[in-house]
Amino acid sequence: MIARQKEYNSKANIAWYQIITIGVVFFIFFLLVSVRIFGKLFLLRDYFFGKLEAICGCVNHLSFTHHPYLFSFLVFLCFGVLVFAVFALKKSLGLWFRTRKYVSRYRKYQKKEISRRLRQVATQAGAEKNVSEISSNNPVIFCAGLLRPKIFVTEGFIRRVSDDELKAAILHEKFHARSFDPLKIFMIQHVLKILFFLPGTKLFARQYSIYSEIAADEYATGVMGSRKHIASALCKAIEWEKGAAKNTAGIVPYFSAEVLKERVQKLSDDNYRPRFFIFSLTLSLGIAVFISLFSFINIVFSSTSPILNSHDSVLCAQMQNGDSVQCSVVLDDPVCAMEAEMSAGECADSV
Repeated sequence: MIARQKEYNSKANIAWYQIITIGVVFFIFFLLVSVRIFGKLFLLRDYFFGKLEAICGCVNHLSFTHHPYLFSFLVFLCFGVLVFAVFALKKSLGLWFRTRKYVSRYRKYQKKEISRRLRQVATQAGAEKNVSEISSNNPVIFCAGLLRPKIFVTEGFIRRVSDDELKAAILHEKFHARSFDPLKIFMIQHVLKILFFLPGTKLFARQYSIYSEIAADEYATGVMGSRKHIASALCKAIEWEKGAAKNTAGIVPYFSAEVLKERVQKLSDDNYRPRFFIFSLTLSLGIAVFISLFSFINIVFSSTSPILNSHDSVLCAQMQNGDSVQCSVVLDDPVCAMEAEMSAGECADSV
């Protein structure tokens, strides 16, 4: 059983790394695109506010008349990036506050001292210092806390289960706490909420939920020596868990009907193995689309492109407070090539 528990936990970690890698790669992609297009937007800002003066036709080259589609595309991209940034921040803060609200709803009914029965069972499970009792009739047991996860058990749950069932449930949650699953779930939910449009992410999130739950079940089974205690405790809590999946969607995703079905099937059939996917074709296609998009943006707004150039390399003098900054002229520049060299004095005179 220990070998199986390690196998399932390893697969859960693989699924978690897959999701986090997707999130990190997209974040880097988003930063690169933002830096690229907003750098060009600042150039256009200087042009519109008269901070750029013409040297061999630079301002004429930067006019909307000459490149209406390019200007429109740049403004559209900047607007899209800003909207997505606001959307991502809203989703992130929303998830944070919903999680805090969910946990706080039970924390405010937390008893100063746990009951004698709960203390005895928690001591047997090796979790006496990490268990809190909640004054509530709902049959609830869950693990919460990002950096210091803790097990919360309600009086309603304690009354509905036997000592063996209670111990098995605590062992299950102890495994989640030891694996920092609340933190992992919180990060996964960020990726799912923000990158909802990216195909394949839900598959890996589902795999993580299933295998992390089954690994916790296997841990409890290994300590108890039997599956019946964790199975019966699960059956008694299953109705609440279904309600939790509806009322707190995005906070306890492993309470989904699909994950519960996989857990029950595994507990009833020791030979059952949930399907596990390392590769997702839809996700690969989605990543290919984003790579192509970034390549296109990079080519269009490249600093060596004759369409647009940053004011580090275009042959334009920047005006600050009415005083011209020293000109810098690159004769082989494709945008503002000059037929003859100009001295620094001639350049200043032309400005």
